Amino acid sequence: MKFGDGEKSVCNYLAEKFRQLRPGGRLVIRDVVGPDDGEREVLLWCSDHDGRKLTRTETENLPDRNSAALHGLSSQSRFYFFARDFRKGQYSNDFKEQRQKDRTIFRLTLCLAAEFLSKKDYVDNWSSEMNEEFCFWTFGEWKRKLKNVGFEIYENPNQPAGGSRVYTNPWIVEKRHKGHVELLDLEEKALPWPPTNMILVAEKPMEPRPAPSGRERKR
Repeated sequence: MKFGDGEKSVCNYLAEKFRQLRPGGRLVIRDVVGPDDGEREVLLWCSDHDGRKLTRTETENLPDRNSAALHGLSSQSRFYFFARDFRKGQYSNDFKEQRQKDRTIFRLTLCLAAEFLSKKDYVDNWSSEMNEEFCFWTFGEWKRKLKNVGFEIYENPNQPAGGSRVYTNPWIVEKRHKGHVELLDLEEKALPWPPTNMILVAEKPMEPRPAPSGRERKR
């Protein structure tokens, strides 16, 4: 999340949007979102055959972050850079590297895995991407923050596509995940891909009508 004072700035922004809207007006937010149960530990496999393979030590000795160099790297090598660069290395020790079935697997939280999945292919603006937390809030947290400033969340159970919802972009799964990364539980069973996006429709409630006066009641 890259908004000045982080969470405080976003909450202030939402409160200002609420103030600006007339009763019945809606705020529509389309953005990235964090997975539920983000602190759950998972396994992440990243291919070392879809580009240039570098060891963790080799990436530490390569300060270059230009897009041409990053484009040519394997998914596994990009993960090493991600672990060093994301939020200035804040999470560099929050994963464990292990060998399983003749391949390298990373053990980390689902939230951190989702951050990598959301960034690994955006190498043209790598340094900028590494400063932002896409998974800062889950869908439920976004809804709670909006409700805290007075919004009502519009959802349509009968037609989910017509209201607030989370989804996983099928194009991203097909073109950027399959064959490049795998997400597994600790027993190495495949996990569903985390959501890539959300749409939130927040409505400012209508102002209650004033109670009728005594004279109006008599009529």
